[in-house]
Amino acid sequence: MMQTDSGLSRSLSFLLQGLCGAEIPVQFMAAPDNTNPEIGLRPIISAQSFLLPHSSSDFTSARSSALERASVAHAAAHLLYSTPAREVTRLKPMGVAVVSAIEDARVELLLIKRLPGIRRWFCQAIQEEMSAEHSAFSLLIAKLSYGLLNEHAQVDDYWVNKARDLFFTQAAQSGLEDYECFRAIASILANDLGQMRIQFNPQAYINPVSYRDDNSYLWNFSSQQSEHDLSINLPQSESMPRSLMENSGDIPPSVMVDIQTHHYPEWDYRSEIERKDWCTILEFKQNLPVTSRHEDVYRRNTQKHLRIYKQNTSALSREKLFRQQEGDLLDMNAIVDSVALARQGGLGDERHYIRHTLRQKSVSLLLMLDLSASVGNAIDDQSPSILELERRAAIMLADYAIVQGDRIAIHGFCSDKRSGVHYHRYLDFDRPFSMPGLHALQNAAPQYSTRMGAALRHGVQFFNGADTDARAIIMITDGAPSDIDVFDPQYLVEDARRVVMDAAKNRIDIYGLVLDPSAAQQTKKIFGSARHRIVTRAQSLSIYLESLYRQIRS
Repeated sequence: MMQTDSGLSRSLSFLLQGLCGAEIPVQFMAAPDNTNPEIGLRPIISAQSFLLPHSSSDFTSARSSALERASVAHAAAHLLYSTPAREVTRLKPMGVAVVSAIEDARVELLLIKRLPGIRRWFCQAIQEEMSAEHSAFSLLIAKLSYGLLNEHAQVDDYWVNKARDLFFTQAAQSGLEDYECFRAIASILANDLGQMRIQFNPQAYINPVSYRDDNSYLWNFSSQQSEHDLSINLPQSESMPRSLMENSGDIPPSVMVDIQTHHYPEWDYRSEIERKDWCTILEFKQNLPVTSRHEDVYRRNTQKHLRIYKQNTSALSREKLFRQQEGDLLDMNAIVDSVALARQGGLGDERHYIRHTLRQKSVSLLLMLDLSASVGNAIDDQSPSILELERRAAIMLADYAIVQGDRIAIHGFCSDKRSGVHYHRYLDFDRPFSMPGLHALQNAAPQYSTRMGAALRHGVQFFNGADTDARAIIMITDGAPSDIDVFDPQYLVEDARRVVMDAAKNRIDIYGLVLDPSAAQQTKKIFGSARHRIVTRAQSLSIYLESLYRQIRS
């Protein structure tokens, strides 16, 4: 199908407008390198645009056209009949996928009821999906989608046929307009899958029907209320969320928790688009009233615990002093200026030399701790948790760095989907440790997931106005980035990688200390080989942290 140079398909845009009246441009996404776009990408619907993946060159033009027509018709069905950004609450990822599949079928049938000829478009696009290789769960969703679109088709699966009976019975009794009735059907089906112990990997799952969208249009992941009717018998998370306020009993009543919100973009590598204001940072900071005095924490003689020696930590920066009376090199600019001045009849300047001098190097260092649920695990029965090891290493290094005159901060992060990236400030630049900050760090609870890119974007902002020789972030994490509202395992990796690259352009180096060897390939891609360390023995985390600290100061 003909496209403009900008990737905008005018014909498909007119088709979308004709089907639903929405003046939304249809734009084609750039395919990632070494990726089959028919497997790795799905269309994306938003209020501003409709993004389509480029059709695979392995398909005929007729097959590509069928997919494009069906995708546009499916988007029109959602725009006409779906309520966008519904609350997910505590609906588990498998439940989201089942509800989305039922909603996809409901709106398609509503559009077919309005425009009967559209059924042929959907059938042409879906008839080859059944032969594709899918996981057990994806194959069930593919069969369900086919069976709901073709009421008289024969499908050899009990769960799919049960779903069809429930769906068509409800449609015959009260029509297709009542969303809540069909969501109740999804509740029954999701619980059945839990009883069947069907395996589901949310990081690897994509909609098995390639012409349908990624369902991001349907959901708002900000709700935190429970929804018991859609619970599934799947293992619970390793650590339940625990608010910082629940652990604040020992903090004096005069101490307040300051919570601020910030919005940041996120990079979508599939469409090569930076989604503006896509992530929300919830920043937590323990504050003392202005009239109160910060109570410094007594130093713990960290010199005894770290292998950092005074002769190695006094990093010196070599500087050139120009226009000197004496020195090691000639200052050619000064000589030229002196000769020009003499030819004009003036007195020449005799400061014609360059002299080298040494001064202490200034460093601004932000330690960023991963606070996700998995860091609550212990290495073995006798060892402390990963979070406890992170905490000890960070406090020891920060305590010593302050003594050396470096600017240092300790922050932590975890994420509950893109709408709730928690960011905790325990120690800020140019401030001593305070009791509230130390208390908050000691009582930090492992929870949620690891959305690195948003946290790094916020961390970079704390270097604004920092005029030091070295500016660096060290992120201590136990693995690759992930979150429950992201199904593509490369999506958050590419986003974090882009943040690291952008920060380097602004002379901010970002390093990664990673405690999971299995995440080496992904984290190396994010931080780069020179700024990436795999911690092979978690108990030696402080030694690895010291090594990076010395590298930054050198």
